[in-house]
Amino acid sequence: LEVQVISISNAEVLNLLRASLVTSSALSSAFRSLLVKGRLIEPYFKETKDREA
Repeated sequence: LEVQVISISNAEVLNLLRASLVTSSALSSAFRSLLVKGRLIEPYFKETKDREA
């Protein structure tokens, strides 16, 4: 299990919430463009302390 920490604005949270009401894949679709070969693109995502050790 790999944990990633993200920061998103309140507007982005509301957009994801709205999307989740009409599709079961809202989160997968929202973050798919940020995935590159199984790694999340920086600076959008920060690794947790456990991953840095």
